[in-house]
Amino acid sequence: MKRMFILLTIALFAFGCGKKEAKENFQGVTSKTGYVKEGQKYLQQGEVVNAIKSFDKAIQQEPTNAANYLILGQLYMRLKSYDKAADTFSAAARIAPDSGEVFYLLAFSEALGGKREYAIKAAQQSAVLFQKKNEIEKMNKALVLWKSLSDANQPPAAVAADVPAGAVVVPDAGMDK
Repeated sequence: MKRMFILLTIALFAFGCGKKEAKENFQGVTSKTGYVKEGQKYLQQGEVVNAIKSFDKAIQQEPTNAANYLILGQLYMRLKSYDKAADTFSAAARIAPDSGEVFYLLAFSEALGGKREYAIKAAQQSAVLFQKKNEIEKMNKALVLWKSLSDANQPPAAVAADVPAGAVVVPDAGMDK
């Protein structure tokens, strides 16, 4: 059980990415990413509920920005709301169906929510997408996740461990579509 948790934690941290900068228009007014910046500020202050509200607003303003969904989904995971996280990552998958990161995080949320079969499918899709983009290191991590979820000796509850407080990552800017 501890081995599975350690593998999942390491894999989740492995996908940490750089910060996404808020854009400003020529008048100096923050663009639609203002809620993202606000949400990041709330996260730094440890106000997760307010951060969720900010990212919800960011999604309402930019419903085709998969990065906002990824951050929100990870916040739900942090609160152990795995079904909400999976729903959020599923929405991101509809927006960014070619994103390995989306399916990788979807696999985690499904696994932590005890939905092993869905988690396996998402991990498999993640590995395929990383392979298509020739992102070998990420593909290998997705394969490790897939294998660990597929291991017949691991009960589904084995992956439903605590998500570390620092598990929230900001996706690559390339996630925007």
